[in-house]
Amino acid sequence: NLAVYAPSAFNLQPWRILVLKSEESKQKLYNLANKQEKVIEAPVNLLLIGNKNGWADENPVWDEMLKSFGSEDAVKGAKQAAAFLYGSSEERKLKFAESNTGLLAMSLMLAAKEYGIDTHPMSGMDFDAIHKEFQLKPEEEVVMNLALGYFDNSKTLYPRRPRLGFDEIAEII
Repeated sequence: NLAVYAPSAFNLQPWRILVLKSEESKQKLYNLANKQEKVIEAPVNLLLIGNKNGWADENPVWDEMLKSFGSEDAVKGAKQAAAFLYGSSEERKLKFAESNTGLLAMSLMLAAKEYGIDTHPMSGMDFDAIHKEFQLKPEEEVVMNLALGYFDNSKTLYPRRPRLGFDEIAEII
């Protein structure tokens, strides 16, 4: 619940999570994620799913917006803006689903760390096969998997590799 405070465009929250706990579900993902051991080793995997049509009228958040704002004109304007910004091309629909679900992913990672749980984000997977195997809707996109668990102190991590500094990635204009 801490993580769902992640921001999203128009508060539309165009995401859902498949929580993979059973050995069977983890084995399915393992086979489609290049047989990465962390899928099997993690007690839980969170398969993060973005909805490319989460901006459309069917999203129940629009009803909540009407209750919160009390203005049909405000909601109508927001719907029109969202339809243009996020629904006017396939590229924009995909960007909408992935960027918003990416915000949820980082929020989940930070919330998990708050409770002492380590996460490992993964995108090295066969997205199309996962879509089929887990029977996702046509408008849904697999964004990433988060493997969750507690650090095994009997193992040694590779040393942290250098990161580019702010001055190397930012251009002040």
